[in-house]
Amino acid sequence: MKDKSTKKLNSELKIKKSATISLIIVLALLLCVCIYGLIAKENKSVFISLMIIPFSLSSIVFLNYRNMKKIKNELETRK
Repeated sequence: MKDKSTKKLNSELKIKKSATISLIIVLALLLCVCIYGLIAKENKSVFISLMIIPFSLSSIVFLNYRNMKKIKNELETRK
């Protein structure tokens, strides 16, 4: 990260932040749909299978958060 410019780090931070927020929204929406399907529908096997996706992809959110924290720390050291 030390070889990247401050402008490039700021743009990376904005991209990662917007991608993480959109991923959180999509995963939460999918989880809500799965819970609704489990409660309202008769064929529950599809919704049980789909419930795995938000839980497994939530690790990407934590990885993005950790990378954003590293970028913020690098930007703080440059100030």
